[in-house]
Amino acid sequence: MALDTREFLAEMQQLQERKHSRKHRLFEMIEEGQLTRPQLNGFIKQFYLLFPKPFPKPIAAMFARSPQDTELERMWFENLSEEAEGGETGTAGHK
Repeated sequence: MALDTREFLAEMQQLQERKHSRKHRLFEMIEEGQLTRPQLNGFIKQFYLLFPKPFPKPIAAMFARSPQDTELERMWFENLSEEAEGGETGTAGHK
């Protein structure tokens, strides 16, 4: 059964609050300057070079699961287009 827009957004906000990376101890260590340069370089390589590659697929799943709401569907579609093909910025995308 599809959720209505308010239920869907509330669920997404709760999920984001529980899972957001800003709560990870690593980000506290970065902010506090506790990482060595090699540790920070390893994080940057993993986070920015390896993480984004599969990112369009979760966005596509969110698009497919979103309720019948034209504005919300447009937002997910634009995000998917950007992540997959660089549709908004004209870049290579993130896959």
